[in-house]
Amino acid sequence: MRIIRQIWYEIINAFRDKSSISSMIIFPIAFMIILGAALSGAFNNVQDINPVEIIYYDNGEKEAKEIFDTFKDKSNIKNITFKEVGALEEGKKEVSKDSHRILVELKENNIKVYKNEKEGISVNIVMAALKSISERYGAINAIVKVAPETLENIDNDFHMSYIKTNKIEMGRQLTSYDYYGIVEITMMFLYGSLFGFFSIYNGRRMRIEGRIFSTGVSKLEYVFCKFASNFIITIITLIPAFLFSIFVMKTYWGDNPLALAGILLSFNVFCSALGVSFGYFFNDDKLGQLILNSLVFPVITFLGGGYVYIGGNTTGIFDFVTKLSPLRWVNRSIINIAYDNNYAMFKEGIVINLILGMLLLISAVILKKEEA
Repeated sequence: MRIIRQIWYEIINAFRDKSSISSMIIFPIAFMIILGAALSGAFNNVQDINPVEIIYYDNGEKEAKEIFDTFKDKSNIKNITFKEVGALEEGKKEVSKDSHRILVELKENNIKVYKNEKEGISVNIVMAALKSISERYGAINAIVKVAPETLENIDNDFHMSYIKTNKIEMGRQLTSYDYYGIVEITMMFLYGSLFGFFSIYNGRRMRIEGRIFSTGVSKLEYVFCKFASNFIITIITLIPAFLFSIFVMKTYWGDNPLALAGILLSFNVFCSALGVSFGYFFNDDKLGQLILNSLVFPVITFLGGGYVYIGGNTTGIFDFVTKLSPLRWVNRSIINIAYDNNYAMFKEGIVINLILGMLLLISAVILKKEEA
């Protein structure tokens, strides 16, 4: 009960600061409206097909080979490479390591396809192209069997538009309002950490912390209450912006609420721990606030794609640097799940947030407490 009372006190005290509460409610709504409208031209209704490697094992006869050779020669889909393997198990092993690979096995009278369970929409588009050619062959062969005289009237051109596309029209397209509806709210979780930061500072400045410790409250309990109250306050203050993004901006967050809640709450763990720990890292609140607002928040937000759109196809050193931002894992996880049914970054994102959050909380607990 004592812990609950402490958390409740912190929440009530935070809501007395109407300026901070109003900022948490208004700013994400304003940002998503302004950036969504201003940068709408940066989002197209098509998405480039990511590079896909097709590994194939040839154990087939004439018909299967003809279908696959036609696919290789006439599908005209860019960013596809082909690699033949000498053993089926070798191909399966390679596909299991990379979600951008598929394995095609040419059998006696059919074609069997293996894909990684984390496959994205690009793999599905390639598979659809292969299937369309196979079905076209099947239709032509059926016509030959029952009415060969009509064959000359059938268009046998495999350069059809449905297998010619190099870009894909998605069922649900990522618009600027979708993107900024998501990233501006996730960004505000960072600024929500300031509740914990100032709670630690004010407790020390007003000598409340020392009096609480003198009653027998442990440092661990004190830090946990600050962390828990920051966690709850951030959620409460961002609910209006979240509802605004859904019902007014029509932002699409996907159809998996459990996955969405998991990645957002794990990020809130990191952000709440960040604010509390920085309250102990810096005795001078102005210095701590300056570093958070001028360095930590902007760097994490920029690398996470909160200011400008950063797609999922980054490579090289830039790809490595962006993955240093916990926000990058959160934003890409949400977008990948909602628009690509791709959970590749989901588990890693949650683990990263929780580990960083725990390390920050441990650091706050073990730092020497200030005496009243």
